[in-house]
Amino acid sequence: RTMDAAKGIGRTKQKRKATKDAAPDKKRRTTRASRAPVAPPSIDLNTTHAALNNFDATTIASILLSDNPDQVASALNALLRASADVDVNYCLGFGGEKILNALVRLFDETVGWEEEDGVDGGDEEHNNNNLEPTVKTWDAVSLSGKNKRWRIFCRDKLASPLASSSDPTKLIDPETDTKILDMIVAILRNMSYVAQNLRFLYQIEGVVRVLTGALYYRGYSVGGGGAGDEKSGEDVPSSSHQSNMCVHSIQTLINMAPLIDVTGRQLFIDRVFLESDAKEVLCTVPDQRPPSNEAEGAAATAASTSTPDKKKGRPKYGLSSFLGFGGMHLAKQYDTKAETLENIPNSVVWGLLGSHVRSVLAIFPALLAILDPNDITAMSTSASGWHRPSAQAALEFFVCID
Repeated sequence: RTMDAAKGIGRTKQKRKATKDAAPDKKRRTTRASRAPVAPPSIDLNTTHAALNNFDATTIASILLSDNPDQVASALNALLRASADVDVNYCLGFGGEKILNALVRLFDETVGWEEEDGVDGGDEEHNNNNLEPTVKTWDAVSLSGKNKRWRIFCRDKLASPLASSSDPTKLIDPETDTKILDMIVAILRNMSYVAQNLRFLYQIEGVVRVLTGALYYRGYSVGGGGAGDEKSGEDVPSSSHQSNMCVHSIQTLINMAPLIDVTGRQLFIDRVFLESDAKEVLCTVPDQRPPSNEAEGAAATAASTSTPDKKKGRPKYGLSSFLGFGGMHLAKQYDTKAETLENIPNSVVWGLLGSHVRSVLAIFPALLAILDPNDITAMSTSASGWHRPSAQAALEFFVCID
């Protein structure tokens, strides 16, 4: 029995050795070899909405710019519903700047603003030499060019209709125009609650200008007297609550506060280094190039264009690719951990983004006017006195941007 047991153990060892020497199981080997790295998490983007008939940004923008007022009103109402849907979190998606530019154009047409091309162009270029924020930045005297004209224009158009010293011929129609403007600013506010829309809102200069203009709205006051006058039961604010474009604008700026940078350097970093085909970039940053497969088709179409047209088609982002050794120098100065760009002269930043920086700085004189009731009377554009919701929202903005 002992010898039989020893022989059995020997046979077992031989079988194990033969199994070890044999080729490994193909099925197991294939499974192990095909194991790929875990893909990075992808953000969930809802770039369409049922209220918008699942249209893309280009189609929505074309409807907003339609000559048919009924279609425009329908598109505005649909955008308002889509942007207010907290369960969907509507994202503008690829080409979302077309929708925002259409809203800006609609705001300008409604309020009666016409861009004056070529006016003060030399002065604005000269003003790019020094855009350092100082105490004077709070004063409206610091504004120049189109920002100065925009401020004067909005104070006239959006003044209180009961201000005895305002010109009633310059005021917008409170029954039609005001509702359209308020709806546009409300859409911008709703969009600002979705993080993927913030870069769209902040990096489009026209949106910043519209929000700044809305800060001068004073149509919420229907009382006749100033802040210290006794008001009867009939002379009460018609919109003392927070439903007016001024408060909506401040709420939008509060949501945009993490991106607002008076130096322009954070936007400069995006414009120079941001270059990716990932949907996290294509669907959350304005003025992006189409994906590579679409770009190849577009390149074939643009092959017959002239050289000036090709220069116009150069992308606004990923500029370091076109700067050669200059781009390498910028990349070496960029601290990826702190996301800062040091040792780069302000003149370089302002040369690229001077107009946008001036638009951001124009926000602060508008906020000061909200907190200074005497400013309203001095400029003779609306009734004196604070509007509590606007003043509270302005103070909250200062806390967020600090």
